Amino acid sequence: MKNTKLKRHKQSQEKRNREKVLYALKELKEATPSKILEYIDKQSEKDAKSYFEKNNNITCTLEQLQKKKKEFSMVIRTVKSILEKLTNENLVIHKKGGIYSLNESISNFLLFPNPFGESMVYSIGNFFPTTIEKSLEEFVNRYGLFMIFAFIQLLSFKNSNENENESISYHYTDYNIDNWLKDAIPLKLMYDLFRTLYFNDKENTKTTIINLKILNGLNKIIEIKYPLFYKEFNDKLKEHKELTQIIEHNTKEYNKAINEMDEFFDKAERENIVLNEYKNTSHTLPTTFGDRAYARVVPKDWEEQLSHLAKESDDKEK
Repeated sequence: MKNTKLKRHKQSQEKRNREKVLYALKELKEATPSKILEYIDKQSEKDAKSYFEKNNNITCTLEQLQKKKKEFSMVIRTVKSILEKLTNENLVIHKKGGIYSLNESISNFLLFPNPFGESMVYSIGNFFPTTIEKSLEEFVNRYGLFMIFAFIQLLSFKNSNENENESISYHYTDYNIDNWLKDAIPLKLMYDLFRTLYFNDKENTKTTIINLKILNGLNKIIEIKYPLFYKEFNDKLKEHKELTQIIEHNTKEYNKAINEMDEFFDKAERENIVLNEYKNTSHTLPTTFGDRAYARVVPKDWEEQLSHLAKESDDKEK
């Protein structure tokens, strides 16, 4: 389980570093790895300052600022590694003199889905609502159409490059399409715009209280406007809740089994280390794995000592 979390963290870090290199190239047009790193370092310092400002800690120490800047930046080896991968995927062109630039034949939408997605959602999400009913219908049409548009753009790009460059096709088939879609379709922003329209208190725009009467009213409008879909979604939601309850009921037993399995492998690993350490010493180990898992390391003459002890005890009784 720890390895899975570590793997996810590593993949997330690689994705962020990849985006930083791409954005640096977008701004610099053409640059060497060292110039790209210089740009990323400057941006990392801005990000570090912004981090402390957002956390109401503007008076951070220089040491804290440098540490956070280091977290946001990267080393030259990482920059070169990312550039090599991007070049192999034909997203970046490697020119003479160690200079790199973006492949101009590739749409910015595919290289930078997040800025495109945010700008599109702000554009289509901030419309003038005439009535509650029509505004809900607008959200359904606008958000639905935008997602379909994003799907079509990705598929079009994959199709147009399928025969030209296999590495690109491979990249968008197997490399984090899930992450690309999350960037291109900023669901959190879409949710925020939706929530702001119906639930923000005019006197306190930062309120977290949801008016349940309004919520129930919106739910009823959707039920009346889209009865077949609403029923299907609602039925699936009920099934999901029932399934979740079943899973939660068995979670404790599952976790117990996982913990026991982890303990078993931990013991096996420790025993393997002990075995390697003591096999050439004056100590010995029980012969079977089952015995070793619950036994101490003992001297090689341990059995002999036990026999001697038993013999002495027997002699005394006599």
